Amino acid sequence: MASALIAVASGAVPVEAWEVRADEQLDRQQVWASNGWRFAFWWQLGVLHRLAAALAPGGGRWEYGCGRWPDWLAGPEAVVLDPIHHLLTPKQHAQLQARLLSCTLRPRPPVPEYFTRSWPSLDETFPPDEDWLERAS
Repeated sequence: MASALIAVASGAVPVEAWEVRADEQLDRQQVWASNGWRFAFWWQLGVLHRLAAALAPGGGRWEYGCGRWPDWLAGPEAVVLDPIHHLLTPKQHAQLQARLLSCTLRPRPPVPEYFTRSWPSLDETFPPDEDWLERAS
């Protein structure tokens, strides 16, 4: 996975991604690399925060929280593996962030209406002209 991230950061592999919403406290960006890798990154106020998930071309899946750094046998000193911070150099991290901000963009899927519609008022839910309590009992 580190080599796939480095290939994306260096520009060796073309990528397409959702636009980063820099004004959001926390934003998730989906990225599709031409070599078959797919990534999901978390951004915090426009700054690359961490890799949330990676899907290899062969179907292998990595998710944040499934690995420990330096390894599982390090005991209490082991921390959750974050490939961006543990496997990339600061220069590669900066290259990856710049690349993800300037790559070809794909449109985000629309937010389902369920999440954007206004909630009904209590009067709409329980009309005052109906005796809903009587009907419920």
